[in-house]
Amino acid sequence: MTLWRTDVGDDIYRLNTLNDNVIKEAEELLNVELPEAYINLLKEQNGGYIEYNSIPCPSNQKLEDNTIDIDYIMGIGKDTGILDSSELIQEWELPENIVLFSGDGHSWFAFDYRIHKKNPPIILIDTESNIILSIATSFKQFLNQLYTEESVEFDPDGTVQVSKGSLLIAIEENNISDIIQSIDLLPFEIDFSIEWFSELLIKLSNHSNNEVRKSVSQATYSLMNELDTEKLSILATKFENDIDLDVKYYGTLVNEKLI
Repeated sequence: MTLWRTDVGDDIYRLNTLNDNVIKEAEELLNVELPEAYINLLKEQNGGYIEYNSIPCPSNQKLEDNTIDIDYIMGIGKDTGILDSSELIQEWELPENIVLFSGDGHSWFAFDYRIHKKNPPIILIDTESNIILSIATSFKQFLNQLYTEESVEFDPDGTVQVSKGSLLIAIEENNISDIIQSIDLLPFEIDFSIEWFSELLIKLSNHSNNEVRKSVSQATYSLMNELDTEKLSILATKFENDIDLDVKYYGTLVNEKLI
């Protein structure tokens, strides 16, 4: 099912169809490398309102609501596109070295290039409270967390129902989307066990599905400071020997930290 809404007559965020030259010019102008997952999404449609319009608030963050709304994703272009980032950053006094892709002035979703120059994490900037929240380790992970609010069940405390049990069931049933969502969200749970999770990451690093292995490599990189060196070394070796280029890339990043 497509992410883009098909029931919007006049979609001001839907821009002209992309080509490689437009992408290259945008990256040169912004001085960044845009995430592959973002470019692939825009090749389907260059920006617009989205069907899955909510994302769970990380359970370790303090917000009034359990979910964060997002109505649209900007495409590549000017006037309601990501090439407006420089002007918007100046207008709203936002941090440098980010690229905005959704927001309304009160809050902004952005690619965070302040540290990572490739495959940047996703942040949410609340301009009213001057808070920056870490939302996802990558745009791919961000997309995996999107949902329509009525389609997801919550625990009594308001967090999305993700647990060791639900991940093990997803693995047994080989439910790819649930496996990926659990990998992405479990580290935010209160009873999260790094020892148990690291063993599972090693197991899932052999999964036949490329997207699962990508999520494993991204989760490993984001948890580097918590994983013990032995398990980190095992995972890094697996990633560097993987056939998927994105997984290899994270293997290189992890090994650089180990040296």
